[in-house]
Amino acid sequence: MKMIKSSFNRLLAFALVLMLAFTAAVPVFAASGDNLLTITIRNNKGLPKMTDNQFAAYQLFKGTPYQEDDTEHKNVTENDWNASNWNNYTLADIEWGDGVNGSNLLSALKALSYDTDNENWSEFFDAYKENANVFANIDSAAQLAELLVGKSNAFLQKFSKFVVKGSGKEDSSGFLTSSAAKSIVTEETKSLEAIKQQSIIQVNNPGYYLIVEEGDHNIADAVSEYILAVLGNQEIDLKASAPTVDKNIVSGDDLLKGDVAGISDTVTFELTGDLSKNFMDFNTYEYIFTDTLSKGLTYAGNMVVTVLQGDVTYTIASSEYTVTPASANTDEVPAADTLITVTFENLRKESGLSFTTRNPLEEPASGKIVLDESAKIYVTYDAVVNENAVIGSVGNPNDVNLTYSNDPNTNDKGKTEDKRVYVYAFGLDLVKVGSDAAHDDEGLPGAGFTLKNSQEKYAQFEDATDSEGNAIRRLVNWVDASTVDDLISQYNTAKEAYNKAANNDEKAATKNTLDDKAKALESYLLTSKEKGKIPNVTGLDEGKYTLTEIITPDGYNTMDPFWFQIRATFAESGKLESVIYVPMIGKFQTYTATSTNAGETSPGAVFSSGLLPETLTNIKAPFLPFTGGMGIILFYILGGLLIAGAVIYIVVSAKKRNKKEENI
Repeated sequence: MKMIKSSFNRLLAFALVLMLAFTAAVPVFAASGDNLLTITIRNNKGLPKMTDNQFAAYQLFKGTPYQEDDTEHKNVTENDWNASNWNNYTLADIEWGDGVNGSNLLSALKALSYDTDNENWSEFFDAYKENANVFANIDSAAQLAELLVGKSNAFLQKFSKFVVKGSGKEDSSGFLTSSAAKSIVTEETKSLEAIKQQSIIQVNNPGYYLIVEEGDHNIADAVSEYILAVLGNQEIDLKASAPTVDKNIVSGDDLLKGDVAGISDTVTFELTGDLSKNFMDFNTYEYIFTDTLSKGLTYAGNMVVTVLQGDVTYTIASSEYTVTPASANTDEVPAADTLITVTFENLRKESGLSFTTRNPLEEPASGKIVLDESAKIYVTYDAVVNENAVIGSVGNPNDVNLTYSNDPNTNDKGKTEDKRVYVYAFGLDLVKVGSDAAHDDEGLPGAGFTLKNSQEKYAQFEDATDSEGNAIRRLVNWVDASTVDDLISQYNTAKEAYNKAANNDEKAATKNTLDDKAKALESYLLTSKEKGKIPNVTGLDEGKYTLTEIITPDGYNTMDPFWFQIRATFAESGKLESVIYVPMIGKFQTYTATSTNAGETSPGAVFSSGLLPETLTNIKAPFLPFTGGMGIILFYILGGLLIAGAVIYIVVSAKKRNKKEENI
């Protein structure tokens, strides 16, 4: 049975158009006694459950049926119907059926060229007659029916696809009408077998019917092996199925749809695909993963392809598939999204696919594996987050789809819908202020901070601009602590020498050294500028971080190291749900798309931008008296006053004593 997908999600066709007899006569539906014909579509291979009205039967041709002789037809239940079994039936006086607009159909067939609507309709052209359109001289339903006699499955499948597709129209209303019998689902229990789902269609009149699957169903884009001749009460196995594909982010033992990764971090992706249920009906089965990395990620290679069949995982030799791009180049930042394809030309190799290892280990450790429909294919590879990574809730989406052989008789391909995962990154919106009133309002320039992660590595930055032209400090790397600690030590030594300089010449000499040491530290520093604003930091992962003040503005005390944490939560789809900021001092904040407050920057805006705000404060150094200053002057004045008072007291006392003696 042939199942065809409409390119516009309306129809998926099961072409029961009629495997025609090898004679000039056309086979017919043999009517039952009550003139009702029953078509039973059986779901026997674990395909998605069928629903009522999922299938519809459109009558393409009608006529008067009769049987040429008394030969009873052979009922071959193990195989799809073959036209040669039905050549004792004919359908006379053929006319257009009730389910088709024959005039529209013929006009469209006659107007076909090889590439009408960019579709290859080459089956409809005679290569021996200068590619003449075989429908050019057809003017009636009977002539069209006669033309179809003895045509190959590939031809009839193309014909069915054309009828369903509507010659590129967004629906097939130009060809098919509303006169269709719809299906009703029943379930039947057979001995020693599980419940078999069936879809029953009853039609009133003999003729040729096209069975199509209507609406949006899960078997999309797969085609069964044969076109069937439906005669009498037919039972047809629903053989077709479409493989599925998935994509995940590998994080330890977890598979995630959404995750956070900072610039320079490596992200491992896993692609997973299974096979159609009728995989074994194919001689050749092409299978292509098409993966799209957003330009915020650079393909880093390390690709591994494995197959799980039964309980054994086989590592497939790289010679069995082709990868584009052929190699990774992490030194270049992509200017656009990167398209990665993994192509298997034929998964149905009789000799099997070569494998290099197997797990659990069995003998032989390497060799060939012949796949069956139970096999699952896994592809893992690495990507590095680069400077193009989008910060905030938009994230960096990454898609995969699967292209696969969908018809055992032709080279037709099906394609799955895209599956998506998201990679996010965050940043900081920092302002430096002083504790004095002026710098509370104006901000405090000239402070310099380092940023450490939980692995005790220092962040290295580069100057850049965001999409609006604002200056930012973009994370480019994480550096071992020993390297940066040594630079900080050299800077502190140079600063101490500068502070101890005894004269202007020494000051000038030590100032040059201090500037050189500060410049060596520059790529590791977040420095406050005008109004205390530190350029926004971009490219951070989840985790714990510490800001440490290395350069302190004059007149202020160096602030204690400031610890904070970034966390995120995700929806089942992988989309970002919230960003959680946990500071060492103060209340933690949860930012979501809908959260608001009365401040200048709403939590919703923070969620969107991914820039977490924080104000860093330096305490103003207190005023203290010092030697040689005003304190000692006051001491001298007070001492002088005391001495003068004592002298005056002595003089006055002496005069009083002398005067008293004179009076005696």
